[in-house]
Amino acid sequence: PAPAPAALHDFRVAVRRLRSFLRAYASHLGDAAAPAIQRQLRVMTAATGTNRDLDVQLGWLKGQTKHLTERERVGAAWLVRRLEQRRRDRSTRLPKREARRLARVTRRLEAELEEFTLPVDVVESALQPTLALATADRLDQLVNTFETRLAAIQSIDDREAAHRARITGKRLRYLIEPLASEIPEGAELVDQFKGLQDLLGEFNDAHQFGMTLADDIARATSKQERRFSRAVLKGKVLDEGWLRRARARDPSPGLAALRRRLQHREEEAFERIARWLVNQAPILKRRLTAAGRALRRIGPRDREIERKYLLRSLPDLVVGAAAQHIDQGYLPGSQLVERVRRVRLGGEERFYRTVKLGKGVERVEIEEETSAEVFQAMWPLTSGRRVRKRRYRVVYGDLTWEIDEFLDHPLILAEVELPVATLDPTPPEWLRPYVVRQVSGEPEYLNMNLAC
Repeated sequence: PAPAPAALHDFRVAVRRLRSFLRAYASHLGDAAAPAIQRQLRVMTAATGTNRDLDVQLGWLKGQTKHLTERERVGAAWLVRRLEQRRRDRSTRLPKREARRLARVTRRLEAELEEFTLPVDVVESALQPTLALATADRLDQLVNTFETRLAAIQSIDDREAAHRARITGKRLRYLIEPLASEIPEGAELVDQFKGLQDLLGEFNDAHQFGMTLADDIARATSKQERRFSRAVLKGKVLDEGWLRRARARDPSPGLAALRRRLQHREEEAFERIARWLVNQAPILKRRLTAAGRALRRIGPRDREIERKYLLRSLPDLVVGAAAQHIDQGYLPGSQLVERVRRVRLGGEERFYRTVKLGKGVERVEIEEETSAEVFQAMWPLTSGRRVRKRRYRVVYGDLTWEIDEFLDHPLILAEVELPVATLDPTPPEWLRPYVVRQVSGEPEYLNMNLAC
């Protein structure tokens, strides 16, 4: 028997969600997201697509009867019979074949995901992204694509752009839904995507059904012409009864009426899409930006993301300004870098212990304030691995720039901590004339390598 439309819809949604999940986190899932698995899921989606279209078309058709004349209903009934026959023809083979395919894919996924292995290297393990950070990275990629595809929808003829935007919107929605409760206006964001998908889906369905109906109209017209030709050859053309019965059986008027209604449906759908792009797209963009920021805040807080710049001299803006006097020393270690620091500002002294892992722009940094006694106990262990510097701090916009004037070297560096590793800010106007170049990640400019 043919699967019920609701069951088929649920199956397709489940497969699409699984495909989106594997695609989004492919770089973290290893063999579980192998191309062969994704290909099998794609085949399942494609194999059930025609059945889904037939279900949607039949559902729409059955709601049109009240809008048609008695003669036009003949065409609607004719089309319903054809679509139902197509549905039965496909359903005799589809369920068993796709059920077997799904069983194979499910067994493989269960085997691959039964155990999930992380690297044992302490540095690499600590730098593994959380689900929230991995989702935020994928969100950034999809948002750029989504906005480009939305911008390409300029007229009713931009059907391919609308279809692509709908697909990307689904991927964004499936990505956000599991973490919606952690995102500002997360539920509203998901609902907004659902509304857009409905609009774009209505537009696409109307167009696709209209193309199918055009073929059916041509087929029905050709069949009617052949019937009249045979009647002429048999001398029946003057038989008024035959003509009346032939007209009564002719589906063409009903099919033409349905075609007009589909064209009107497509035009109305595009008008709603155009209004949505003006009124709702800016709101959606704002919510997506907030979602990305919120997901990154969910990530590990003990993480340092900074960019560093070599300066030719101390910027005029900080000359004579209050500065922190910093003495810091490094304990012996290679991968695990432990540091103790004394910070003096005015008459106040504070002490810190810090552990760092990794290298490059983004590193793990765990810091806590400690006591003078602990600092004094650990300070002797840093002999020969110490740095002295003055630090000036300038808040500019959303970022804080730190200017370090080293007292053991003829060296001045500027550092800025960032919310995301992909951000590469242009130094502000007051700093730009002093910048020689960016030195982020260059080992000779790491404090621990400058220590002496």
